[in-house]
Amino acid sequence: MSWDPDASLSRYNVFDIPGATLRWLAGRDEDFRPSGQAYPTIVAGVDVVDAAREETRGALTEDETFLRARVEAALESRVLEFRGEELFLSAAWRSYLEFDAPASVRRAGDEEYSHLQISLDLPMHWSLTYSTGRLPPDALNDSIFALGFNVQF
Repeated sequence: MSWDPDASLSRYNVFDIPGATLRWLAGRDEDFRPSGQAYPTIVAGVDVVDAAREETRGALTEDETFLRARVEAALESRVLEFRGEELFLSAAWRSYLEFDAPASVRRAGDEEYSHLQISLDLPMHWSLTYSTGRLPPDALNDSIFALGFNVQF
C-alpha cells in the first residue's frame, strides 16, 4: 500500500473509486485519481455470546451461550476540505454467523446477520448516512437514510 499518489498501487486502488469520484466532482482533484491512503481495514474474530438476556433468542432455544464468527470491513476516504474542515466518505460492513446454530434458530433466520452503513460528511458537522441490514439481536432487516449532526466531546 502506498501513500505516494503517483505509485501504481494508488492509481489502481479500486476501493477509493467512490471517494475519487467525489473529489473529482467537487474540484478537489483536477484528474480522477484514487488515493493510496484509503484502503479498507478488516477485522475477524470468534465471540462467545451470552444470550441469557435476549428474549427473542430465548423464545427459540434454551442455549444460554453460543459461538459466533464476525467479519468487519471499514473504509474512510477524504473527499473535500470545506473552510478548514476535512469531510470524509466512510463505509462499514459487518457480518455475523453463529456456529452450529440449533434448528429453531436456523428456521427463524437468526444464525446470520449482515449490516452495511455508508456515511458522507457534510459541512458544519452534519452527515448523511444510509444504513441497511441488521445487527444482532435485531429481528428485522431495515434500510434507512439519516441526516445527522455530529458533536465531539
